[in-house]
Amino acid sequence: MNIRRSRRTDADLEKRLRGERPVPDDGLVRSIMASMSTRPVAARRRAVRLGLAGALTVAACAAFAAAGGVSYAASQATHAVTAVKTVTLKATGAAKPSAKPKPKPINPSADTSGKSQYTAEPPTIKSISPKSGCTNSAVKIKGKNLQSITSVKFGGVSAAFTVKNNDQIGAIAPGPGAVSVSGGNGSAVGPTFTLGPPKVKSVYPKEGPVGTNVTIGGSCFTGATFVTFNGVSASFSVNSDTSISATVPGGATTGPVSVATPLGSDSGKKFTVTP
Repeated sequence: MNIRRSRRTDADLEKRLRGERPVPDDGLVRSIMASMSTRPVAARRRAVRLGLAGALTVAACAAFAAAGGVSYAASQATHAVTAVKTVTLKATGAAKPSAKPKPKPINPSADTSGKSQYTAEPPTIKSISPKSGCTNSAVKIKGKNLQSITSVKFGGVSAAFTVKNNDQIGAIAPGPGAVSVSGGNGSAVGPTFTLGPPKVKSVYPKEGPVGTNVTIGGSCFTGATFVTFNGVSASFSVNSDTSISATVPGGATTGPVSVATPLGSDSGKKFTVTP
């Protein structure tokens, strides 16, 4: 049965190749009909549907064979391959992460070669403390971009200074005047430092006869215009901003010692005049 069906199938293929319509196998048809008659109605309906699908498949194969797509021989099957344009799909992979933004330069400028170069911000002065004091007073200068400062001046007079950090400088005031700084990144002018009135803090010795040499200690003595012992003017000399030497004048009586400058005066410790 199987051998006859195989030979019949080969013969059918040869007829299809010649354009002839194959004749169904009577034995095969009878076998299918007998099988369907013994099956339930639902199964027979499925079989009919499958038979239709098979018929459609056979028809499609026949049309394909008639078009020259496949040729069969009795002993072997040879597939004819039709050239098809090859399309190559290239995997692009995951998208690369975007680069991190670069920090913007400070005041970018261009040199003669056209390359970008960086320049630091110029210094600035925001405040000074104290604003008033004496010669050689310690003054704090606060601002920005002070790290590269090479010169500090008070009223045009150079001052000793120390750069604390980028925002602060410590300086010794040589006198009154506008505070200015300069360095590699530029210069800046800040508030004016003024001198304050004198302050008498001590006298030595505390007593003695007329003609005694007395040392007066205090502050802001620079520019002193007179010294008095209980209102009587005395000869004196300014040793420094913090020291004056004076002589007890004739006619002086026991009382306070006073020092005056153009900025004011101060009466301090008492001196006792002895016989």
